[in-house]
Amino acid sequence: MSSDAAPPKPRALVFLPMSWNLKNRRPNCFRRNTLVMKIVALVPARCGSKRIESKNLQLIGGTSIVERKVGQLRQAKLIHEVYVGSDGKAILDAGVRAGAIPVMRDPVACDEAVSPANVMIADFVKRVEADVIVWAHCTNPFIYGEQYDAAIERFLANENQGYDSLLSVTKIQSHMWNHHGFPCNYNPYGPRHTLARELEPVYFQDGGIFIQHAADFRRNSYFFGRRPFLYQLDAMTGFDINTPDELEMARLIQPLMDSRAGFAGSDMSARNRAA
Repeated sequence: MSSDAAPPKPRALVFLPMSWNLKNRRPNCFRRNTLVMKIVALVPARCGSKRIESKNLQLIGGTSIVERKVGQLRQAKLIHEVYVGSDGKAILDAGVRAGAIPVMRDPVACDEAVSPANVMIADFVKRVEADVIVWAHCTNPFIYGEQYDAAIERFLANENQGYDSLLSVTKIQSHMWNHHGFPCNYNPYGPRHTLARELEPVYFQDGGIFIQHAADFRRNSYFFGRRPFLYQLDAMTGFDINTPDELEMARLIQPLMDSRAGFAGSDMSARNRAA
């Protein structure tokens, strides 16, 4: 760890009955079917960024993107610890201010020019102890604790149905064309125009939530397994920042989204420093 600030004290372990439901916030750890799991969130936040300079330290609503994400994850009642992994001290310090545990990662594994995502994932997950890992990117600024809890619940419930992982997706149901100039999913030259609502939807991977058992993350060195459950987010919740224009859009819609979620990101760092 390269941060000068002391890491936060870990929360108590999450005791999850098989029948756990977030409407009942008091899990009964004495039931015979009770599971005891350590669920952690990993936030990868490297220094380098090709399209947005110092992307993970950019401000949205007065709070850096990395601190904002830590605060959202710490809202979740089923997440035991939040780790920020980076090759940069400034990012690790920001994570600690928001209540995360800092993890100094291998700079080579953080360099997209020489290391694929598989190497980055393997390097990060080997540095933490957990039963279940929630992989969360800073660049999805409108996924809050409630959504993370619901996704974890879904992941655990789906294990008996043969799913080995969960990834968040956003639906597209639009008239689409390929780069060769041909329509992909409808015939514009037929006798009747196909309405968008009649098209078969497709789903794009929005990068917001990936969940697997830690052992599976270590084994496959990837975001998800062979049988992932597609966990659908609406377009606003799954919004992903990849360009300067998208960063500006996020800043514009942040007050509305935070108000809906009851999230006060701008006060978060001050509260943690005071604590």
